[in-house]
Amino acid sequence: MQNKLGLGLGDDDQPPHDHNLPPGLPAITAELLTDELAEDKKIAGELLERAGHAKIATLEDAGKVQLLASKLKDHAEDVGNKRSERKAPYLAAGRLIDEHCNAIIKPLSDAYTALRRMLTEFQRRQEREAEEARRRAEAEARRKAGEAAELERKAREAETAGQPSVKDQLAAIEARDAAERARDDAETIRPAPIHTLAGSVGTSRRICWEVTDLPAAIGWLLDRNGAAVIEALDPLIGRELRAIGIAHAERARHPGVRVWIESESTVRRRR
Repeated sequence: MQNKLGLGLGDDDQPPHDHNLPPGLPAITAELLTDELAEDKKIAGELLERAGHAKIATLEDAGKVQLLASKLKDHAEDVGNKRSERKAPYLAAGRLIDEHCNAIIKPLSDAYTALRRMLTEFQRRQEREAEEARRRAEAEARRKAGEAAELERKAREAETAGQPSVKDQLAAIEARDAAERARDDAETIRPAPIHTLAGSVGTSRRICWEVTDLPAAIGWLLDRNGAAVIEALDPLIGRELRAIGIAHAERARHPGVRVWIESESTVRRRR
C-alpha cells in the first residue's frame, strides 16, 4: 500500500481503525458492538422464539399475545435508545467536522458557481455574435451567388447569340468561385475557444423543462412509467387524506382514488 507521499506501508504499518476519529472517541468495531449488544440479542432471540409460536384461540391467549407484543416493542425501543446514545457523540463529531469543512467549501463552491455563470454568459454572448456574423456572411454568400448566376446567364446568352465572350465566361467562373468561398467561410464561423494554462472552456448541454399542461404531462408520464407516477403520487394523496381526517376521508369525493378505512390492533401500555 502506498501513502500520499509514495512510501510503502506494510501490514504492520496500517493506520489504526480510529485514525480518522476526533480525540477521545474510540473506534467502533463489529467486535465491540457484538459484546455490548450480546445480552440484548439474547433477549430478542427469546422474544422472537415466543412470537414465532404465538397463537390465539381464547381471550386469555389474546392477553398473552398482547403482553408479548408490548415486550417486543419495549425491547426494540430500548435497543433503539442505546443506538441513539452510542451514535450521538459520533454524529456530533461529524456535524462539527461538516461545519468547519463547509465553512471553507461553501464559499469556494459559491465562487465557482458564480464564475461558471460568468463564463456561460460570456460564451452565450460569443455564440450570439458568431450567429449574427454567420447570418451576415450567409447573406453575402447568397448575394455573390446571385451575381454569379447573373454573369453565367449573360455568358450563356452571348454564346447562344453566337457572340461568346471569354472575358464574360471567366468573370462568371470567378464569381461562382467567390460565392462558394463565401459560403464555405460562413459555415466555418464559430465562437472563439477559451484556452488557459489549466485547460480549455467547453460547453455542455442539459435538458431543461417546465410543465405547461399538467393533465397532458401526467398522461404522458403514465404512458411512459405509470408505476413510478403512482409511487410519486402516493405520499401526496396520503397527505391530503390525512388533512381531511379519518372521520371524513372515506365519505369525501376523491376523483380517481378509492379510499377505505382499515382497523388494526394497537398495543397500549398500562399506565
